[in-house]
Amino acid sequence: MVVDNLTGLKTRLSGAAELAPDIIACPIRYVMSDELVCLCADLAYSSGTRVLDCVDLIRIPAARLWLEWREEPWHSRLREWAMGGVTRDLVNGVGAIPMLFSH
Repeated sequence: MVVDNLTGLKTRLSGAAELAPDIIACPIRYVMSDELVCLCADLAYSSGTRVLDCVDLIRIPAARLWLEWREEPWHSRLREWAMGGVTRDLVNGVGAIPMLFSH
C-alpha cells in the first residue's frame, strides 16, 4: 500500500502473490545461465545493429513463458557498459530477476 502524503490517497501495489496462478500455469520455465545473461546484456547495450539484424530469429516458444536470471552477471555487464548507479539486489533482494511473458 502506498499513501500519498499530500492527498492521503491510498494505492494498492500488486505483488508476486497475485501472479502465482499465472506462474503455476506456465508450461515452460527457463533459468538463463550466467553466460547467456552476459551475452544478452552485451547485445542489448551494443550499437544495436546486431540486435536488429537478429530480431526476426527471436521466437517465444509458448503463449506463456517464465524466464529467470541472476542479477549479478547482468549488473556486472551494465557496469562494464558504464551504466552508472547500478547497485546489487536492485530488483527483489534475492539476486534473481523473474519475468512472465504472455501473448
